[in-house]
Amino acid sequence: MPSDQFRLTGSRAAVLQVSVLVVALCGIVYELLIATVSSYLLGDSVRQFSITIGLFMAAMGLGAYITRFVTRHLIARFVIIEILVALTGGLSTVILFLVFPWSGFYQPTMYGLIIIIGTLVGMEIPS
Repeated sequence: MPSDQFRLTGSRAAVLQVSVLVVALCGIVYELLIATVSSYLLGDSVRQFSITIGLFMAAMGLGAYITRFVTRHLIARFVIIEILVALTGGLSTVILFLVFPWSGFYQPTMYGLIIIIGTLVGMEIPS
């Protein structure tokens, strides 16, 4: 049960909700970019999109679970999570294109990026 000091009202709550919406949408865009790049490079777009969406959703659940243990410095942690989502998601396609020539590293890198981004997006959604 959160205490009253963590309750947001009025414009503060609206700003928080809008920022969560924007970053969640960015997370979905990053997910689609990873799936698209993977389907371009590896083929079989149905498989690539299915793997990406499934891992992303599972990772979001993991992130939501992790947030149960985060009880202090909520605003600072929220900002850090947002920055990490932006950096990881923004660099994900570049990383995948750089890793592709070493075919043994592509799929583990892809899975890692999906799990990292999904977990971070799951952590930023209030539970």
